[in-house]
Amino acid sequence: MAQVSRKEHTNQSELSLGWQDIRAAFFFVFFNVVAFFGTGNIASLNTFNISSVYTFITVFSPFVMAILLFIKILLPLIMVGCTFNAVRVVCRVPARELFALSLVMSDFLALHFFFLVRDFGSWLDIGTSISHYVMAMILTLALLVIFALARLATTFSLVREDKKTHGE
Repeated sequence: MAQVSRKEHTNQSELSLGWQDIRAAFFFVFFNVVAFFGTGNIASLNTFNISSVYTFITVFSPFVMAILLFIKILLPLIMVGCTFNAVRVVCRVPARELFALSLVMSDFLALHFFFLVRDFGSWLDIGTSISHYVMAMILTLALLVIFALARLATTFSLVREDKKTHGE
């Protein structure tokens, strides 16, 4: 099967996937994992560090603190998604195929953590292994939301575009 280069078909709007697109999908999954754990709030599913929201609110209000914590976790993920969508548009890669490739990679990550789930040892080891697996499964579902929010954020315009030009 012959590989078609991107330079030969500049008139097509979107091209087929190549090896460089597999690399792009890998980095999308990798940077989402880094953005999720890079906020420093999540060690496992049952521990959240809320000390970062005390800067914005000093009175204990669990709902407002949860919303601020959720925004803190979600913003880096949306930024990664917007960057990924911008790279996808510039390289003219089909969105559906590239997103499906990212989902397959995150499924392999979840499968890896599934085989690492322990049912022996201390309760901490068992809980940590189950938390890692559940977070990998949540990443698979979250990629769909992140990709949809990124497409919305990069294609939405507040200015209405008219079909007429200024000279008419």
